[in-house]
Amino acid sequence: MRRYFPFLLCTLLLAGCRTQPSGNGIFRVDLDSARPETEANQILSLQSEVRLDPEIIVGDNVQLQVTRDRILVGDRRGTLYIADRSGRLLNTISRRGNGPGEYLTLANFHYYEDLDRIEIHDGLKNRLLRYTPDGEFLDAVEAEFRMGFGDYIRDGDSYWFNHSYRQAEESERFCLLRTNDKLEIVERQLPYEEPLSSTLVPRRFFWNCDGKIRFYQIYDQAVYDIAPGEEPREVWRVDFGKYGLNRDELFTALSGSTTGSLDLSGAGVCFMNASETPGQICLDFIFHDQDYLIGISKQTGRSVILTFPDILPSEYTLRTTWEDQFVALDNSDPEALRVRFFRFNL
Repeated sequence: MRRYFPFLLCTLLLAGCRTQPSGNGIFRVDLDSARPETEANQILSLQSEVRLDPEIIVGDNVQLQVTRDRILVGDRRGTLYIADRSGRLLNTISRRGNGPGEYLTLANFHYYEDLDRIEIHDGLKNRLLRYTPDGEFLDAVEAEFRMGFGDYIRDGDSYWFNHSYRQAEESERFCLLRTNDKLEIVERQLPYEEPLSSTLVPRRFFWNCDGKIRFYQIYDQAVYDIAPGEEPREVWRVDFGKYGLNRDELFTALSGSTTGSLDLSGAGVCFMNASETPGQICLDFIFHDQDYLIGISKQTGRSVILTFPDILPSEYTLRTTWEDQFVALDNSDPEALRVRFFRFNL
């Protein structure tokens, strides 16, 4: 799994503790009082496994999407594999270049079942390319703002982008942008201060179990409901106490760096992914270069913290959810990729 922070040994292996969900949706996790209490396989249970076609080979920065009848796997080397739910390879899209229907980078991809359309985000060319599931090129649309390599999400005929670029005009920096289908800006929301020219977190947008779009704001460790024409509403945040992200320390570290190698050892916890299923929250986060997976019961406040690689091997890449299950790609054996479906037992 990709690392972002310098190494600092952390000895927490497995912990069960209680969060206290307050009236304003703050879940407090006490890492100091966490103690081993049960076996990991009693907490995170394997529901099913799909072995992918051996022709599917991926490198680093792997992305995964699971739909009702498809499994899509790709990485920034530029090849997108489309398989059925049994793992059988159906098609590939691999069109590196500058010509029509070609892209320089595969920064993100999405398969929209309702449109029967695959979309590839070319971060270097600042555009979205659209294809049929069979790989036939449909069209490309270029943004009027800098898309970069960050996350985005489609909402009907609109898109939401997290825009965080210092090079932009002051009024356009560090905010959410909603665009139409042609990537023309319709509105701006949630302006915020951010010291980075791009995001550390590969996934910030997600759908909750009620069909609402939610946005994770890394520096506040807060999650917001967002909707067209409405003010973003904070719905929950996770408070890690003294281990939480210290904005002042992070801003100082980043603004004082001249080498490009940042010392973020004081930055605390940083989410990599946030997802939500009925009654539960799943966070894939890093804490001082160690990878953790935390499950939170919204009803009881109970939280369970698991580590990589002690619970799941480091080759696992947790990147998505499917219905009420959490999905991990096991690429420990490059010739036998497996997609595994887990459920938290909280």
